[in-house]
Amino acid sequence: GRAGGGRIVAAGVRVLVPEAGTAIDELEAYADPVFPVAWWRMGDGQPGVAQGATAFSLKELADGFPGPIDVVFGNNDGDRFLLCSIAAKHAHVTLHDPLAELEVGGRKILLTHYPEIGRRLAKSGEADAVFSGHDHQRYQHRYGGGLWANPGEIMGRFGVVSFGLYDPAAHAFEHVLVP
Repeated sequence: GRAGGGRIVAAGVRVLVPEAGTAIDELEAYADPVFPVAWWRMGDGQPGVAQGATAFSLKELADGFPGPIDVVFGNNDGDRFLLCSIAAKHAHVTLHDPLAELEVGGRKILLTHYPEIGRRLAKSGEADAVFSGHDHQRYQHRYGGGLWANPGEIMGRFGVVSFGLYDPAAHAFEHVLVP
């Protein structure tokens, strides 16, 4: 696996990341004593740039966070070639499209941008947890022992700023609202 125990940030979860917002917003929102061990991003990340997880925010995030960063492309990612170029300069950044398949703390984790895909993957029982983005809504559902969640958005486009925390050891997810 890419990360061991501990919590993960998702996005857009500590292991998980908010789906939308700038890297500066994210780093400020997560600047608390419970530092994540990994960072996950489910696409759509920068206001003012077609909601893309732009190269500039990816570089800031990669420079400011030392743990593994997994990014799944969304439908508004800006310049994908530049994103690939920046990721290539940071060994701890991995770009995925259309799906990230990770193992964290003995758990199989899937990341996708689209909730329609996320829900079906979660219902299939192929993973312990599935995280998606795209619709900028916070939710979590359980299907059998599996989890499907969207951490919401960090940019506050729809008024509520949030991200998610996932603890693979406890197989627990929580939404964190940012004031």
